[in-house]
Amino acid sequence: MIHGYHGNVTVSIGFVEDLFSIEICTDDVLQWTHLLLQQYRKYQYNTGIFRFRTFPSFKLVTSRRSPGQPNAAMERIYSAFFTTERRREPPELTAAALELHNETQKSQRQPPLLRPGGDSGRRRPDAKDESTHETKRHAAARRQEVEKMVMNWISVKKDLEAACQAAARAFLLAYGAKAFTAVLLASRKWSSLEYGYADAARLLLKGDTLRFGVFFGSLVGIFRVTELVTRAARGGERDAINLAIAGAVSGSALLLDSPSRRNTISLYIFVRMLDVVCRHLMSIGVLPTWRYSSEMLFALSNAAIMYAFVVDPSLLPKGYYHWICRIGAVNHHGLEYTIRQRMRGQLDTHGNPLPFRLCQPHYHMESCVTHAIKEWINGLGRSMQIYLPVHFLPAMFFRFQQLQGAPVSTTARISYAALCSSAFLTSYQTVVKLVVCTARNAFHRDFAATSLVAGIATGGALFFEHTKRRFELMLYCFPRALDIVWQVLKRRGLVRYVKHSEVVLFCLSMSLIMSTPARYFKPTYLRILRFIFGGDII
Repeated sequence: MIHGYHGNVTVSIGFVEDLFSIEICTDDVLQWTHLLLQQYRKYQYNTGIFRFRTFPSFKLVTSRRSPGQPNAAMERIYSAFFTTERRREPPELTAAALELHNETQKSQRQPPLLRPGGDSGRRRPDAKDESTHETKRHAAARRQEVEKMVMNWISVKKDLEAACQAAARAFLLAYGAKAFTAVLLASRKWSSLEYGYADAARLLLKGDTLRFGVFFGSLVGIFRVTELVTRAARGGERDAINLAIAGAVSGSALLLDSPSRRNTISLYIFVRMLDVVCRHLMSIGVLPTWRYSSEMLFALSNAAIMYAFVVDPSLLPKGYYHWICRIGAVNHHGLEYTIRQRMRGQLDTHGNPLPFRLCQPHYHMESCVTHAIKEWINGLGRSMQIYLPVHFLPAMFFRFQQLQGAPVSTTARISYAALCSSAFLTSYQTVVKLVVCTARNAFHRDFAATSLVAGIATGGALFFEHTKRRFELMLYCFPRALDIVWQVLKRRGLVRYVKHSEVVLFCLSMSLIMSTPARYFKPTYLRILRFIFGGDII
């Protein structure tokens, strides 16, 4: 029991196990009740011995004092019980104990500083080791960060150098191929050596040739730089999203090329994109696999091509139209006289419809069947002039070691492939002639649908070719057919041209091609793509 006095106030504190009670005797009940609570909270905060929980109960006891009893003059007016957790026996509440307790609490709240005396100039051994370890750790982290920045800069520098090299290589390849083709085609018209050198120099510096090279070099350079910038902006390694963005941005390089070639290039790349995407979809089971899909698409494509060749040659590029005439041993004026004038409904000088005109003697003197057989044999020789270089030149450039190691077997295999391709081409033109001539001789009329049937029938000639080359021929004819269909629809007002729509199509195709995994490409295309854009791109 501890007693305290303050004026006419008596305070008694008693402990019973984990409970203690406070009793106050005073004459002024209200004043000293508040004083008690304030003093108790202050005492608890300074010492920390008791933890204030709650007032579970208040017990007010009032007694009147007797006239002759001085101690009875005070009334017991208040009693309260509080709970606390006692970790140890309560110490004696003296001034020394309270001062010691305050110093202990202060030392726990503040970190230890240098002690006065002999140890004031030294740190604790464990603190020194800890500080040294932290310094080394921060230095190592900083060193790694600097090394990473240096490596990133070196990697960026290498990528930029590789992009410039790839762009220069693409420019030289495109410019060289275009210039070589132009010189080769023009060489047949040169009448003298002096004129030939002058014309060759003019062709090498021709704006169209340089423009094609700039387009191709810019396509590769923009793709590599855009992929590098996108990878740096998004972070991480090269992924499909970065490649797709770079492919779409690089497609804008088509604006640098001649407007006359943009449509052809965009359609060609669009068909290649369809090939890659369809391979992807078939591998995951979205599209079914058809055994003769290449032959069917080839037949449909040539239906459109033969329609343009027989009915309206303006739908075809002029060079391509004359090439078909040369391979088929026909001429433009003969087709105009025998077929197209009557199909257009032209009248003679008297205003009467033109009569039906037979193939004889405008093309041949014998029957159409006899002429077709003779032309098949003659066409085989003409086709060999085309396909022998087509098959031998790639072998010379890409499989020279194989040709050098086994020259006889390799030459025989290449010659057989060229013979199969020549048989296909001569059969192609023979089938078209037979179908058109048979319909004309049977009905003595010229129908536009006859050319469509003749084009579909050419699908049978494709079986002379090797299975792998059938698909390549289909991919070659399909863009031509799309171009013809587009022009027919535009002339009839069913579709409308949007400016630079071919550039948008080219950007979309490049985006899908460059972001497709390498396993969905044909090995030949993959090698060409890596050679042009770089081996580490796809």
